[in-house]
Amino acid sequence: MAATQAIIPTLPKKDDFGKAIDFIQILNDFDPSTLAEKDLLTLAKRCDFSGVSFSYGEPVDYRLRMCKSILNLEIENLQRYSEEYRAILLVGYPAKEIKKKFENARKKLITAFGVKAAVFYVQNEYNNTSSEEIARQNKEYEASKSIPYTPSDDHVEDDFHFDDIRSIKIKMIRKNMKCGNGKPLPQRSFAKFLQTPVRHYEDVEKSKDEASDELLELLVMRCQANPYWLFDDTIDFGYLPEEEEEPKIFATPDIILKWIEEGKPLYTTYMDGIYVEEE
Repeated sequence: MAATQAIIPTLPKKDDFGKAIDFIQILNDFDPSTLAEKDLLTLAKRCDFSGVSFSYGEPVDYRLRMCKSILNLEIENLQRYSEEYRAILLVGYPAKEIKKKFENARKKLITAFGVKAAVFYVQNEYNNTSSEEIARQNKEYEASKSIPYTPSDDHVEDDFHFDDIRSIKIKMIRKNMKCGNGKPLPQRSFAKFLQTPVRHYEDVEKSKDEASDELLELLVMRCQANPYWLFDDTIDFGYLPEEEEEPKIFATPDIILKWIEEGKPLYTTYMDGIYVEEE
């Protein structure tokens, strides 16, 4: 947060709560083109689809669409938090409540700064990429999306309980994320890749701890896990619609985008994620 304050001086300070602040206008006035390259990358890497921190080889046009969609969602969120802060300020609530609403709006503004920077960063990359190169990226990406489903015996236990479904699914995702040698990522390496506490991740796989919302979202955003499969607790690895031979553990970009636009629900129906209606 301190880094953001140094990069964008117009960010309200933490002790500015109680003041009339137009968070949306501050975001509108923020111009990523005025930032130094280092500062631009610092902000842009906070958006998972910018390609700054990591990439699975997503085409630049896909990353640009995703960043723009996320920015629209973050602007809507910021508008809501900003209005809540303004309303509670006008009514004259206790300082503790005002501060809480202010901090929520300020955090959303910081998030929006990062996504706006990511849009600018990826837009520049897109503008400097030829149509032939974009076509090549899309062709390679389409070929790499077909990740085979490779179940192993340790997925199934005789004393299997319904509550273990999500833990088993998370293990399935990890075991299908391969290292350079073609072997599954170890738990610790996978947790570090997700930037989530190792102990928490290990306990989740063992069904000793419930997966946090942050971990579940990271599995979708960073691993492209199918959210409609992951968050449908009526679908385990052995039950599928009749027309499917194996579960769709991983999702195509349009499915993930649909989930994002729906507000990232943590309870879903598997069939909703199989097809996306064409407009």
